[in-house]
Amino acid sequence: MISFSPDKTLEQMCIDGAPSRNIDLKDPVYRDRLRREIDMIASKSFEDYFYVIADMINYAKQHMLVGPARGSSAGSLVCYLTGITDIDPIKFDLLFERFIDVTRADLPDIDIDFQDDKREMVFEYLRHKYGAEKVAHLGTVSRYKAKSTITEVAKELGIPAWEVNDLKGAIIERSSGDARAAMCIMDTFNDLEIGKKVLEKYPQMKIAEKMENHARHSGVHAAGIIVTEDPVSKYCSVSGQSGAAQIDKKDAENLNLLKIDALGLRTLSVLNDVLEQVGWERQKLVNFHLEDEKAFEVLNKEKYAGVFQFEGYALQSLTRQMKVSNFEDIASITALARPGPLTSGGTTQFIKKRTGAEEVYYIHDMVKDVTKVTYGIVVYQEQVMTIAREVGKLTWEEVNQLRRAMSKSLGEEFFDRYWQRFKIGADENGLEEKKSREIWDNINTMGSMAFNRSHAIAYAIVSYWCCVLKSRFPLEFAAACLRNVKDDDQGVKLLREVAREGLNYKPYDKFKSELNWSVQDGELIGGLIGIKGIGPKMAEDIVERRKLKQPLTPRQEKLLDQGQTPYDDIFECERRFGHIKKDPAAHKIKTAITDIQDLEADNPGEFVVFGKMMEKNLRDLNEAVNLVKRGGRRAETHNLWLNMKFEDDTGPILAGIDRWNYPKLGKPIVEEGRIGDWYLLKGRINKGFRKLQIDKWRKLT
Repeated sequence: MISFSPDKTLEQMCIDGAPSRNIDLKDPVYRDRLRREIDMIASKSFEDYFYVIADMINYAKQHMLVGPARGSSAGSLVCYLTGITDIDPIKFDLLFERFIDVTRADLPDIDIDFQDDKREMVFEYLRHKYGAEKVAHLGTVSRYKAKSTITEVAKELGIPAWEVNDLKGAIIERSSGDARAAMCIMDTFNDLEIGKKVLEKYPQMKIAEKMENHARHSGVHAAGIIVTEDPVSKYCSVSGQSGAAQIDKKDAENLNLLKIDALGLRTLSVLNDVLEQVGWERQKLVNFHLEDEKAFEVLNKEKYAGVFQFEGYALQSLTRQMKVSNFEDIASITALARPGPLTSGGTTQFIKKRTGAEEVYYIHDMVKDVTKVTYGIVVYQEQVMTIAREVGKLTWEEVNQLRRAMSKSLGEEFFDRYWQRFKIGADENGLEEKKSREIWDNINTMGSMAFNRSHAIAYAIVSYWCCVLKSRFPLEFAAACLRNVKDDDQGVKLLREVAREGLNYKPYDKFKSELNWSVQDGELIGGLIGIKGIGPKMAEDIVERRKLKQPLTPRQEKLLDQGQTPYDDIFECERRFGHIKKDPAAHKIKTAITDIQDLEADNPGEFVVFGKMMEKNLRDLNEAVNLVKRGGRRAETHNLWLNMKFEDDTGPILAGIDRWNYPKLGKPIVEEGRIGDWYLLKGRINKGFRKLQIDKWRKLT
């Protein structure tokens, strides 16, 4: 562990920082909380860690916009008072014990988000302060992914690329949490006709399924960095090529090295860009009150483009269903839009109570205060911990063991050990066993899917910042997003919103365009570098010639006169199929065609839509996780089904083909359909779940 020579003690730093946070440390709530945190940090000799992080963030805040917090560090008053975070944990009922585990001696994780375009400044500061030989990025090991494995194996075996292109299009790349995440190639060869055909023609391709997920090469972790007391080479080998420490996160923790996760967040770069355009100081945004109606209106009017987290389908769907009337709603949506609560029904239950469709029910007065903010439902891990502590009188050691057990889904037998202890504590609190069991079952069921409230609050603030600036400076916000866009598809969605709002924009202007997107005279104008054939150097030359009033070269004139950009066709569905939508009957379509944005779970029925395929995910009833649910019983037939995501000009929708229809309807899409293909879809929306169950389809491209 690195040692730090501070000018003040950690406690004195907190005392000095309190006035700027408008915190009165004579208030017993804050005074006692600070005492508890300082004593815990001292007992584990963590002070130097806090000194290093606070010093680093203080430097960063002078040069860039820093995230308000990330993860459980938002639950620390010490972090707030020393400027490490910008979230008052007492205001939001956040637990320090979720941050520092009393049962463990390893350093807590203080993860920080920095502007992705300025993060390297932080690394340079650490190298300058502690010495380059004492600072190093962590190493990583990259693994073979399904599609790249097929490409490389075919190349090495001399198989023409065109022979495996369709195979790659049929492979489903599953998420890392999937039980068969490393078996995509194997399943393709075993279950799909196209896989069987390739294997029959080129049996040597079989080797690809053995390579999937195996180590491919080492690299450098983008965010993880260690700072050591002695040169890093004393603790581990260091790559002569990249300078990275040849250890990963777990190795660093086992060696008790000071590890910092300095993450680059593109949204912070966008927000800082807007602040610079409009002349706001960073602190004005950081201190902006959290109950702004204009900001909530951005989400309620479904202006999701560019809003942190809310560009995802799940959060958009929840927002449509429950609307946003306060900051807590934003935090709740980010926590509920997770696979656990979505699939368990917890999210649906929350929405019913939030919207008044069902009466709010509190199991017992002892849990009312804890769950009041979430309408009687356990949403956050901190609620589980507080209930276990206050109702069941579990020690903090037991509470943390219970929390970790829930996150690992260790099963009923493991939890029953804690039930006995919980029952004794509840009995001491005067609860009957039946009521104790009801509370216990509730926190076990919901707790296994509960989300870290500290992280939900921290990231909800970043989402809220986006809404504040977007509501007041829509063109400047759009320009900043487009300057930092991750791909053309995101840019298209932004411009669709701009167009629907009646705001003026041009993909580019021959006489006004700057290097990148800009706002000029109330108009959003695309940059020169967005024009096909114009790179940064030519764009700079064009701008310079304009300033000097020099003529452009013939090539520059031609490119500007005939310019093509990724944003010339932002309403692709309307362009391709608008004529069909206006008169479906003329094209032998009996049902009116609906915009995807108008499909709602509260309005079930049969619909016809146009959709561009954005994702496809082949699922199997015989996956390990599904077999466990059925006690190992295998499905002998009709075991495959297909999940997809489609979009039109108005929004996205989840779609599915069930296992009974898969052979006829799903298999052709898996084997022949490609991402970006357009379809005419006919299907059903069932009440309560916004998903299109496809009955018929026609491929249009």
